[in-house]
Amino acid sequence: MQKKPKNSKVDLEELKTQLLPLVEEQDLVIENLKVTGGHQPTLVIDLDLPDGPGQVPASALEAATRAISKKLDEVDPFPGAYFLEVGTAGVGRELNTPRLWRRTLGLPVTIKLQSGKGVKGILTEVDDEYVTVDCDGKVKRLTLESIKKARSRADITNIEE
Repeated sequence: MQKKPKNSKVDLEELKTQLLPLVEEQDLVIENLKVTGGHQPTLVIDLDLPDGPGQVPASALEAATRAISKKLDEVDPFPGAYFLEVGTAGVGRELNTPRLWRRTLGLPVTIKLQSGKGVKGILTEVDDEYVTVDCDGKVKRLTLESIKKARSRADITNIEE
């Protein structure tokens, strides 16, 4: 197999196509795949559950990481050394797809509306047109169209000392 010249770019879509079946074996999806760095690049892969609330099981993440690493050894996507970083997007990710909204059910969110106003609370409902947020007992139903930007956020108020 002929190696790519040092200045060539990795075809991320092709790489994602090759890795997706390995990830799906663990009931996960590839949420994000990107290359950072320059001379010695880092391949960053964020994995997630396909839908609904819950955490990515550590065992699934570990198994997917091993399978990805093995496949990358076979396809050798970079001409030289590189780092591999496999994880989950976690708290603070932007909620910009219906799947991500559903993944955040029951968790704290910060929402910026098109009007410029902000909303913080617990995401309690999601459908194709609306989200419902409990803001300290006051329930707000918002159209998805009214939302400019939204992120999941950490809730550190319930951490035991």
